[in-house]
Amino acid sequence: MKDFLLNGWDDFKVNFSFIAIILAGLGLIIRSAMKSGIKFIYDTKLEEVKKDFNSQIEDLKHNQQKLMFSFESYNSKRREMYPEFYALMQDVIGYTFHLRGIRTMPDIRRLTVEELGQYLETLEISHKEMEMIKLLHSSNIEEAVRKTAEIRHRYDYHLAKEKLIDANNYFLYKELFFSETVAEKCVELLDDLFEYINNHDPMYLGNAEIFEANESLAEKIPNKVISLKKIMREEFVVEE
Repeated sequence: MKDFLLNGWDDFKVNFSFIAIILAGLGLIIRSAMKSGIKFIYDTKLEEVKKDFNSQIEDLKHNQQKLMFSFESYNSKRREMYPEFYALMQDVIGYTFHLRGIRTMPDIRRLTVEELGQYLETLEISHKEMEMIKLLHSSNIEEAVRKTAEIRHRYDYHLAKEKLIDANNYFLYKELFFSETVAEKCVELLDDLFEYINNHDPMYLGNAEIFEANESLAEKIPNKVISLKKIMREEFVVEE
């Protein structure tokens, strides 16, 4: 009986060891399979992340190229528009300050009626006004001279205003391409020029208060032109 128990115990130990080995093996296989599965999932996810990352990088490069092209195009437009606008402003300045200077006019006293008529046609006056001045030329030459000077001033006034309107319209159409600083300076300058030219409306001739206001504007305007030119140049240097 004792031998039977001992043999049974030995068999149990052998069987238990065998089962333990099998379980250990299964555990190793399971862990290995789990590791392989995790590695497979990790590798798959990593590839997906890499693909997504590379796609984002390509999109970023594409957008950057578009931005660089847009920026270069923007600066190219600005380099064209600044000189064009500045040239328009110089044109305006010339016609504007001509309003306060001495005008070169033919001596009406020395002209024949036909020559007077030819000159008046260049000032774009009405037929009625032309006939009136021709009549004065024969009856009251000094009055004819005075009236002709008034008409010349009116013509120069409207011409200066047209030039300013052209420059202002250009600015309004192209303002999007101007920097904020330059745009502000342009507005200031245009406002002063509008005021200066409007003060030369023929109806204000001889008004002492208007004359004083224009004297002040005549000092400010050239300085603002210089300031605008300086800022435009500085922006070109920075962009380079």
